[in-house]
Amino acid sequence: MLRRALPSALILLAALLVRLWLPDWDRYLPPVGGRWPPGGVFDGHERGYVLAFLGQRPDPSTQAWPLLAWGYQALGHLSADPRLLVGVNTLAGASVPLAASLWVARRFGRAAGLWTGVLAALLPEAVAWSGSAYNVAIPTALLAWAFVARRPLVVALLVSLAVSMRGELALLAPFAGPVGLVGMPVAAAWLSALGGPDPGDPLLALRTNLPLLGLLGPPVLLLGLLALRDRRAWPVAAFVLWNLLSSATFADLGGRHLVLGGVGACALVGVAAARLRHLPGVVAALGLLWGLEDLSERWYRQAPLPAEELAGLPAPDPACVEVTEEPPIPGQPLPSHLGLWTGQVQGPCVLWGETAIHRAWTSRGLQDRALRMRALYELEPVAARRREGGDVLLWRVRRPG
Repeated sequence: MLRRALPSALILLAALLVRLWLPDWDRYLPPVGGRWPPGGVFDGHERGYVLAFLGQRPDPSTQAWPLLAWGYQALGHLSADPRLLVGVNTLAGASVPLAASLWVARRFGRAAGLWTGVLAALLPEAVAWSGSAYNVAIPTALLAWAFVARRPLVVALLVSLAVSMRGELALLAPFAGPVGLVGMPVAAAWLSALGGPDPGDPLLALRTNLPLLGLLGPPVLLLGLLALRDRRAWPVAAFVLWNLLSSATFADLGGRHLVLGGVGACALVGVAAARLRHLPGVVAALGLLWGLEDLSERWYRQAPLPAEELAGLPAPDPACVEVTEEPPIPGQPLPSHLGLWTGQVQGPCVLWGETAIHRAWTSRGLQDRALRMRALYELEPVAARRREGGDVLLWRVRRPG
């Protein structure tokens, strides 16, 4: 019994250690005066959940899912230290590789399950979101364990909780079995009550998001294609592909939408490793370790833009039109870059402003948006805007061709 449980314990321990290593835990120190201070780690939609944890009214947002906010409020009665909040998310995130390992071992054997757990423990985007209070780690873990559960009632409960904290997971829940379909009406009920942003044109979003395949994980995970020699792995590949395609219809696609798809890609590599003398697993693990090292340099570390990139650049031409990397949002001061695709943005030149936060990993997902800009457009640095809050590097934006 102990011998069979040891691999699972080691996977959970490895996933936890990696997730404890990444953050700078001093940045989670309790707020001074009982209110979360300006700046710090928590910003954007994530800040609303932290306010709920601190017993304050969350900022108005369609991303403030009540069930998770209520859970955070209850947790806040134990301690006002935000490190407790992040710790709970860290534990939830660390459990996902274990769930994936158990699921794969049940279908493809212990060796495939072990490799899946190891690789998922090292998956950079999953590790990063485990250190965030946003509604990613906990609902993702709930859905992952719904795949492992055997009793229909337990599956239905886990799916219902997951989609009540992150509605889009209802698109993946049916892969947990027919009972997973319960997620559709539950998510629809919450979305009807909460409202949500304008979904925009899903076909336009799909066209502009497909180049972002790398959000599933480092390219080394393409070794998982070797698993397709085993037809039993095709449903796993379908899960990964569906996660990518369905999420790509969201105008603001980011790594947070593809965490489980990345875990599925790790599962494919695990299956290939078990069939091919472990070599794909070793190569993938090395690639993921490199990705983790790169992530650690960018995780909430907003170094100023290099002076050499700004040197000699003039102020922007006032005749140019400046766009934002965001999707269309009512009331935003700058037009969305998607206006270039629809013809709504026109001018003698089009500029996009990059700041230091676009090169750091934060829960706001601006790095993902900057990646989209680089994937879609030809960019040329032409101007700079100096300001007290941080310099802005302005790129001339052109559609290829």
